Amino acid sequence: MLRAQGVARFQAPEEIHCRVSQLLGRTYSFLEQSHDLLERRSVVRIAAVCNEEGACQLREAGVIRGFSADVDPTAAGLPLSALILVGAEQGEWRRARERLPSLPGVEWVALTSGEFDFVLLVRMRDIGTLRDVLLEQLHGMPEVRSTETIFILDEQRQPLDLTRLAH
Repeated sequence: MLRAQGVARFQAPEEIHCRVSQLLGRTYSFLEQSHDLLERRSVVRIAAVCNEEGACQLREAGVIRGFSADVDPTAAGLPLSALILVGAEQGEWRRARERLPSLPGVEWVALTSGEFDFVLLVRMRDIGTLRDVLLEQLHGMPEVRSTETIFILDEQRQPLDLTRLAH
């Protein structure tokens, strides 16, 4: 920690940022598994105190963009998941990128290279809902040239571990 004109500034090397991110990930993984409320509260307090400066710096740098809950789509009533590959009309990708996230059930949108211009991850309650979104809303967009739908049969998710990334 450095002090400049009476203001404390934290300057940490990249390794410390990785450790802070890793600890935050482990903390939240532990919290998901722990059923002891007092134990969970203690871990949250310790993590908050230990990581406050490092996490604040990571948030300011844009490494940590926010905090969210890990929602189980099936438990939330959305058992049908699919990737939708979208081909956009020539020169219309910007407009498509603005409109695609507003479709019902869209969790994320990625601009991609190759035959298709976008990949959408969608969560739906049933096949009828997916059909209506695809055929009426998505194909009703003038920016959309073509689509291909890939159903997700099973998925595994894990927190991003910055210490395991190739440099």
